[in-house]
Amino acid sequence: MATGRKQRLDEWILEAMTDSDKDGSCTALSLVHLRVSDTGSVGETEIHTIQFQGDTVHKAEDLAETFLHKANGFSQELNGVQQFSMYAFYGNRKIPEARHPFKTAGELNFSGMSTEAPNETGVRSQQMRLTESIVQGSFRQSSIAFDNLFRTAELQTMQNQKIMQQNSELMELTKTLLLEREVKQHEHRLLEYKEEQKNLLIEKGSTLIPALLNTITGKEIIPKSSQDTAILEAIANGITEEQAVQLASALPDDAVRGALAARLGEILSKREQQKATRRKLVRAVKPEYEGETSEAKDVKAS
Repeated sequence: MATGRKQRLDEWILEAMTDSDKDGSCTALSLVHLRVSDTGSVGETEIHTIQFQGDTVHKAEDLAETFLHKANGFSQELNGVQQFSMYAFYGNRKIPEARHPFKTAGELNFSGMSTEAPNETGVRSQQMRLTESIVQGSFRQSSIAFDNLFRTAELQTMQNQKIMQQNSELMELTKTLLLEREVKQHEHRLLEYKEEQKNLLIEKGSTLIPALLNTITGKEIIPKSSQDTAILEAIANGITEEQAVQLASALPDDAVRGALAARLGEILSKREQQKATRRKLVRAVKPEYEGETSEAKDVKAS
């Protein structure tokens, strides 16, 4: 079985017209129809011949189109596939030195049996044409089915490739968006942490100023009650709720422990309100801000 791409008629004609191995130039191209007779011999019928004279330039594509048109016109009313052959002549010699067989499809639609002589030869001819029509119809149906199958498979393959490419692009876009979102959230957490540390430093400084003034001047410029409150607030702002509970529980007197716990709770509640206010201010600047996360807490804890 022949494999690979078939040589087109125009390619063979160009090759025959430019063949330098032949003795002389190509002088003629001839199309003949091949048919097997009842006796088994192969007969040839000349269909069309073109002779090259003078300096006229002939294009291989135009010559191929002419010969194919002649072959199709000759075989259009003949039953079955028809066999043709192209002959190339060189140096005005009468014997062809290059040949190219090819086939054309004749009448493939079964439109009834042709009239034959009422003898054994006629019966055999009808049987042969009937068998040929049945085989051709079966192969044509199989060819159509396989062609549709291949087209469907090709279409599905193209669609799958397109979908896979789109999914890949969507995945890349999703990863990019997620990465950008994570970066923005990290920036927001750092912004909150910096703002909180700055405010905490200011608060601690402001609460310790009364004690520092009294210590430096040696006088009670600010009442000790205010000084004690400032020191207590500085302590409360530097510890967590769990540490505040532990500090209060370490005192032996229940009354003092209750008073200290209430005072520390009040200061811690005030601190949480201040944090909430700062978060609102940050959201006003950054609408995407999600608030303090566990990562920001971890940063502060470290």
